[in-house]
Amino acid sequence: ARASVFGSLRPEDLRSREIVRIDSALVKRIVRIAEHGAKPVSVIYNRESKGWNLENGDANVVPDPRGIEAVLSAVNPLLASRIERLKVSAADLDDYGLDTPFLTVAVDQDSDEMVRRNILIGKKTRGGRFATIGSSDAVFVISDETIRRLSSPVLVRD
Repeated sequence: ARASVFGSLRPEDLRSREIVRIDSALVKRIVRIAEHGAKPVSVIYNRESKGWNLENGDANVVPDPRGIEAVLSAVNPLLASRIERLKVSAADLDDYGLDTPFLTVAVDQDSDEMVRRNILIGKKTRGGRFATIGSSDAVFVISDETIRRLSSPVLVRD
């Protein structure tokens, strides 16, 4: 009966491509780790001065508003090119390069619960790279364009 109702569709084909929507007006911090074990780059938004600041580190660099805006636009909403698999276990993450991600972007929202969304980006695949959101058990593919925006430099030399 399933074949007659859904044809060749998989459950993954029926899921929304919107993975997460992070309201840029509520973002307090962006932390990015370019490689597993690399030093994180962290910028924090100061609501009083209405500007981004380097959380800690090199005094010769300053936040780049264009790069920060690119990251924020990529997550509002974060869209999948396709859903690869709806249910994966921690043991499966290696298959997608998500156990040691190519890139991790953590976005903290300023809300009552102080929500952090960890976007893990893994191996290359057809149409982009595999990705997941923190404790999610779904693996999806995000486009090369989305990867480019998430990888935008958030710091520039002063």
